[in-house]
Amino acid sequence: MKQNGMVEISAMTLNALKQLLFSEDGVNLTSIVDDLAAGGKNKDLSAINVGLTFKGIKPEMDMSPRWGNFNEYWRQYTSYIPIGYSLILDRVTYKKMDISREKEKDAWIPGKVCEDSMSMNDWLNLTTDESEVDSFIAKVLEKYPV
Repeated sequence: MKQNGMVEISAMTLNALKQLLFSEDGVNLTSIVDDLAAGGKNKDLSAINVGLTFKGIKPEMDMSPRWGNFNEYWRQYTSYIPIGYSLILDRVTYKKMDISREKEKDAWIPGKVCEDSMSMNDWLNLTTDESEVDSFIAKVLEKYPV
């Protein structure tokens, strides 16, 4: 199932959600929201994410491995293994590894593993479909036979 990372809602609905999250607790989280919003994020969305996190509400995320950066010329693609995510920061942390085909033989060599992060929207746009990896490998083998 392909997920899209963004949805549009009206400003009134956004404001109502924010009021719902902050109406009962009596805890003032404004300084945290203002700090996060100063980084260029939408203040209302930041307030909702802080409120949800404060209440312990964290949406489920598909923790399946993902693939991307398919490059036939370089005979390379990237594997992404999720580690965790932050609703407030709108980031997914993952381990990534480039996988390259040796030029002289049909061997796919894993590269160095490193940790990184990307926006939730970018994460959700990577593929979880292993058949896309198989299809890419078949194209490379056809284009660059051993």
